[in-house]
Amino acid sequence: MTDNKISADGPKESSPELTAMTLESQRTVTADAPATRGVVAEPKITEAKSQSKLVRERFLRHKGAMGGMIGLLFIVLLAFSSIGFNIGPLHIPGWWQHTFYEVQETSDGGKPTLSWTGLGDHPFGQDALGRDYFAMTMRGAQISLIIAFIVGIVGTVIGTVVGALAGYYRGRVEAVLMRFTDVIITIPLLVVAAVLATIVADFGIVVFAAFLGMLTWTGLARIVRGEFLSLREKEFVEAAKSVGASSARIIFKHILPNTVGVIIVSATLAISGAILLETALGFLGLGVQEPDTSLGKLINDNRSAMTVRPWVFLWPGVFIVAIALAVNFIGDGLRDAFDPRQTRNKQ
Repeated sequence: MTDNKISADGPKESSPELTAMTLESQRTVTADAPATRGVVAEPKITEAKSQSKLVRERFLRHKGAMGGMIGLLFIVLLAFSSIGFNIGPLHIPGWWQHTFYEVQETSDGGKPTLSWTGLGDHPFGQDALGRDYFAMTMRGAQISLIIAFIVGIVGTVIGTVVGALAGYYRGRVEAVLMRFTDVIITIPLLVVAAVLATIVADFGIVVFAAFLGMLTWTGLARIVRGEFLSLREKEFVEAAKSVGASSARIIFKHILPNTVGVIIVSATLAISGAILLETALGFLGLGVQEPDTSLGKLINDNRSAMTVRPWVFLWPGVFIVAIALAVNFIGDGLRDAFDPRQTRNKQ
């Protein structure tokens, strides 16, 4: 008699229905499962960022710099769009109804009409002659900004050239340029600027600002010289010399781009210093002369009315401080952005 029972340790017989169900279940699981076996995952590629992109990202994340940039842009747009400006023969009109030289009848003691509900007819008030002080302040901001940027550009160019030549050539060239720089540093800046202002003020603000820029380059020259002294000994400079590159190419193509961060930061500080220098000259009665005006000149012209018309000091002072702070914040952000050791921006 054949025993069809299977012991516990032996194989179990299965019916055809059970075998079919098992195979169908396996096919279903295999079809639904992701095909991951035998597939090698592709490595995640991280795109390398250029130095310029890193600098831009660090600068855009700097809250102080962004605030300064927005503030400075607002002041520039307000000053140049409100009363218009002239570029050679081209006159661009503004949206404000008064001019900075128009004499009107003084109303309500010349007090400011600025309020939460609107600007009014004279938002910054009127001066003793009845001129609209908003238009005068905007004109003063225009002139002060133009002078500041011209001074910054001229001083940056001269300081960069002197420092680059002294740091690269060294020897007699360095001795002559640095001794000349030392002489300029020992001369009181405000005194020389006051003397030059009386000489060139009648030639226009561009010439006046250019002469001021010729006095403010000494600090940048020393900084650029130090950078060049360090970089000229690097391997990439030696490699450029070995292939026959000229001195001009080495200076402008190899070394100078590596000092652009220091130069840009120094330029922003020069612009901020120029605002304060122009203000000091204007307060002394030097620099910009009638019929034009500047922020420093507005304070000087109305200093006798401090007790009776305090707004004639308030508004030019607010714009002077705002411009200087905005430029300084931008310079602070640029310094942090260009610093290769900077790993985290200021918050």
